[in-house]
Amino acid sequence: TLRRVEAPTADTLSAGASPTLGHCSRSAPPPPGHADLRSVCACACARQALAEYLGKPALGGLDGLEAVALPPASHDDRLRGLLLDPAKSTEFPFEAGHRLRHLRELSLEGIHLVALPADLSRMKQLTSLRVGRNRLQAVEEGLCSLSQLTVVGLSHNYIKVLPGQIGQLKKLTTLLLHCNRLAKLPLSLQDIDSLTELTLYGNELKAEALPISRKAVLPALSLSDNKFKAMPELVDPAATLHLTEVRLDRNELTSFPKMSLLKDVTQLCLSGNRL
Repeated sequence: TLRRVEAPTADTLSAGASPTLGHCSRSAPPPPGHADLRSVCACACARQALAEYLGKPALGGLDGLEAVALPPASHDDRLRGLLLDPAKSTEFPFEAGHRLRHLRELSLEGIHLVALPADLSRMKQLTSLRVGRNRLQAVEEGLCSLSQLTVVGLSHNYIKVLPGQIGQLKKLTTLLLHCNRLAKLPLSLQDIDSLTELTLYGNELKAEALPISRKAVLPALSLSDNKFKAMPELVDPAATLHLTEVRLDRNELTSFPKMSLLKDVTQLCLSGNRL
């Protein structure tokens, strides 16, 4: 039973070679009957050569497809995973949201995006979204309707404000917000009990309290390179976070933080302040 196809490089295909890959060769693309195929990896292939090699109808007939890495602009209704390589892609097929409704993992990092896909909210099965290292200035509210998300990566953008409904992402475990222009965080953030990783360094935060759930478990909290004048407390005083590491270096602190806020902390960094 065919389960994986790994296509050769573009040079190999262009040379006219007909390698055997599992049960397939260039002259015999996998037919629609191969319902057990789960993974197709062909990032290095020339788009035209790959189309000839696999055959678009054959790819469209693979009902069990879960992970695909294809050249940019190649996509299919049954895709479960899509990774666009920044070395080969400069844009996302924005009209593809309704056809990628089964997509679970989407990575669009470093491709100069200025806005999230307009129909992102249609991808209801998404569990992981990574759009770091782009040119985003805002995050649309539609993101908050993707209730299956567990990982959201928004780092290295120009984001100033997060949507107030972000607390609706009840399954979120990882939220990467570092290296943006955030001056404050929405209060609804404290409604996410499942957080285990939250990165905030490299922003413009200066609030006196952080909206983090009392049920969240965050062993490490990096607040470096912000504008805090004092160690921020938590909006919910009952929250402990089980913190063992806190970084407040390169802020605007003028006094040492209260030890009551750091009772379980074993590593504390305060360098680069006004102490």
